[in-house]
Amino acid sequence: MADSIARELAVTLRREGMPGLARRIAFRAFRLHRFRLFGLPLERGVADAPPLPQDAEFREVTRADLAALRARRAGLTLDFYYDEIDPEARAFVLLVGGELAFIEWISARGCSRFFRLGPREVEGTRIYCLPAFRGRSLHRVMQGLLVPRLRAEGVTHLYYAVHAENVAGIRPLTRCGFDDAGTGYRLGLFTWAARR
Repeated sequence: MADSIARELAVTLRREGMPGLARRIAFRAFRLHRFRLFGLPLERGVADAPPLPQDAEFREVTRADLAALRARRAGLTLDFYYDEIDPEARAFVLLVGGELAFIEWISARGCSRFFRLGPREVEGTRIYCLPAFRGRSLHRVMQGLLVPRLRAEGVTHLYYAVHAENVAGIRPLTRCGFDDAGTGYRLGLFTWAARR
């Protein structure tokens, strides 16, 4: 846990400088955060997922792919550099018209510390849709493509911890049929969950 937090702080400092690091520490350390926890047994599949738009492409990207995508676009958030925090995480992207539009990371280790993952369970983390592509239901599109892919690989459950104030992150999961798995809380380095 301390190792991943240290890596996250180092990446923040490198990518956002001292002001970004100070904001992240203040945001995380000095207020109680509530998270909505979600889970989906993958054999059930996803409800209400729109099809992939004709001008879009879904794919898992390698570190080399990520480097190329990041080089083409300045000002990307930390969500696009999660491989520097968790080198084992897998990145999936949606490209729309050849442009990077959406990224989601999948972690077999678990990243939020709200879930104790079994050997065939994963947690989704660091989901981000670039502002120019918002309002196109890309989060639901991603779920409709990602869930069958993970299920074919033998994954049985997919979990998410979404900040309770992040309505744009919660709504697509509920529409896709994810179950309410409880509430999580974080204050500084301390994390605990009240599961249903």
